[in-house]
Amino acid sequence: MTSNEARRITFPVYRALERANRVSDLRPKRYFTVLFPLWQVGIRAKFLDSQPYEVLDKFLERAVTECGINTVDGLATFFGLRPSVIRRLVAFLIKLGHIEMRGGEITLTTIGSRSVAMSVRYTIKHIEQELLFDSFTCSPLPKTYYSIPLPTEPLPPCEETYRQNFRPLSARFAGKPFQAKALSELAAQPDRDDFNLPKEFTDLTTTSVNTVYLPVYLVRAANEDGADTYLAFSRGANDRDVFIERLCADVPSIKHTLDVEKTNDEPDILWTKWASKNGFEPAQVLSELPNGVWRATLPNDVFTGAASKFGLPMIGSYRPFEQHFIQLWCNDARLRRRAAEERALSFLKTPQLNTRAALNEQLTYLCQQLEIDTLNADDLCVIARNRDESQAIEILDSLV
Repeated sequence: MTSNEARRITFPVYRALERANRVSDLRPKRYFTVLFPLWQVGIRAKFLDSQPYEVLDKFLERAVTECGINTVDGLATFFGLRPSVIRRLVAFLIKLGHIEMRGGEITLTTIGSRSVAMSVRYTIKHIEQELLFDSFTCSPLPKTYYSIPLPTEPLPPCEETYRQNFRPLSARFAGKPFQAKALSELAAQPDRDDFNLPKEFTDLTTTSVNTVYLPVYLVRAANEDGADTYLAFSRGANDRDVFIERLCADVPSIKHTLDVEKTNDEPDILWTKWASKNGFEPAQVLSELPNGVWRATLPNDVFTGAASKFGLPMIGSYRPFEQHFIQLWCNDARLRRRAAEERALSFLKTPQLNTRAALNEQLTYLCQQLEIDTLNADDLCVIARNRDESQAIEILDSLV
């Protein structure tokens, strides 16, 4: 997998950190970039395909079931056709699985009877499908995970600061076999459609089992009692990945693997090192917020101009460093407002924000994060028109 392909299945870490810091009653402390192993199971199944009837096929089957005419000669007489024509039709319908012939008598199969009743020609077809199961509990993954490409090997190193390098969660599960009963258990679930297994599929057989990986940001956070929990963020979910969060809570070995990873430095030492490395005087820029998040309050020119170190949209966001993070800040409220406007316009490129309500919700979060007065969709319309942002105006006008 190339670096460009890897970008399609990951997103910048600061987005995950922003979402984690919105969660009430939790204090994010550290993040991990992991590849969750999944089983990609190929299956073969049967299903009934529906097509319009050919006229003669339909009337021949109706004559058998409604009139009780069940021989080639009888059907030939009834329709005024040569027996050879009827024999060809019978052979075709036997091949379709609609009729059977025993001792010269024609009877309809279950599929044939259903076809006559519904006035639709059903045929049995075979199809191949892929299903995803986690490799810890063999639980099926919801449909949302099927829209993203999943790598079959660790991702190539990423040089972008805000896109992290992911590594497999643990090698100890690599040789654990897929449990065949997981497929039959999924087939018995009434909500199997939600897990990419349509209820129309029958006679399921496994054709292949391969390991693939889901890149996930895990954020360790403390609750009010000081106990640690893990928040998960991936391309498989629009916001928090509750499927992965449940795994972290239910599988002790996952939590243990993460818990034993110790940080190299205490936070004050870590962020002093970060500030010095980036050319800032630690005592002048660093502070710890009441919620335990560290903040770097930096001069305006760090975010503006051709030589800016971080860029305007990064005000209020989070900078990763050695699996920890610090909030980049500016005391100039007007500059924070400009940063909010830039970020807000970029929201319009997000497919999930396709209603005014969804957009306003994200704008509220953004303004809280930047500690400025609230922006809404109407304000964004004015900003877009003042800037003559035709594409943004078009998108805003299309929101319902």
